[in-house]
Amino acid sequence: MATVKQPPPVHEKEQPKSIAAIVWTECEKIMLRVFDAKPLPPTFPRNLLMELYVARTILFASFTLGIRAGGYSCLYSPARQIFGSFIVFMFTYVFLPLLGANIAYLFKKDKLTLYEYRVSMIVWAFLCGTFSTISNIHYALSDYGAPNYFMPVLVGLTAHLIGNRFDNNRKALVGLSVGSAVLVSLSMLLMTSGLSIGAFFSLSVCSVNAIVALQLMIYDLVLDGPGASANASMTHVVGVIIIMINFLIVVRLTGTYLEDPGRNDVARSSPLHAALSA
Repeated sequence: MATVKQPPPVHEKEQPKSIAAIVWTECEKIMLRVFDAKPLPPTFPRNLLMELYVARTILFASFTLGIRAGGYSCLYSPARQIFGSFIVFMFTYVFLPLLGANIAYLFKKDKLTLYEYRVSMIVWAFLCGTFSTISNIHYALSDYGAPNYFMPVLVGLTAHLIGNRFDNNRKALVGLSVGSAVLVSLSMLLMTSGLSIGAFFSLSVCSVNAIVALQLMIYDLVLDGPGASANASMTHVVGVIIIMINFLIVVRLTGTYLEDPGRNDVARSSPLHAALSA
């Protein structure tokens, strides 16, 4: 009896996902990480958490220098006149985040040395700050409270010091770490008579962003396990993106629109404190 050859199985090609589907999937992953309340493992590299916050502070300083540089008319005028506000906005909040993710990817794949990665990240953070100002050049922030530069370091320091006691209670660990920074910031606002609707709103946004940032850092360190490093590339990229979003929200919702950007020079001469509070 002749055997009948079976046709080879047909493997259907996986349909490429749309950009919207990819973005939605990544957002779901981030939300799961943010709301993760599992206890920390005994081998959690707590010392690296503080190092991550120190590295983040350096990137925030570069971001702030960019914020200042973007306020010069020799930069924002040509950019907006040549490319237009829409293209500048898309470049700031779409292209630059993708560029940061690409830098992190190249470093993870050993395509960049540690030195090249650090320099690239500092320059990238500076560009993020510069174009954040250029994109929002018509908005003046006159209702601001005391500076919050210390918030990231204070969050990291508190998590480092009290962490051993709250390894089994992630909610308490995150709440106390971020809460300590919020309490100090609120105290400074009261001491300097800077408590206002704008300042309180800014502090609230900063607090939410700080919780997100801390949870993502913890996730990365737990995921890397014994091989964890303070050079967690994507963690730093996400940190800068968070302060970009923080800056955008605070400026657009609490800032005053000015038709002439030149009138915004006084407001821009002071550091934009909330940008450093993620």
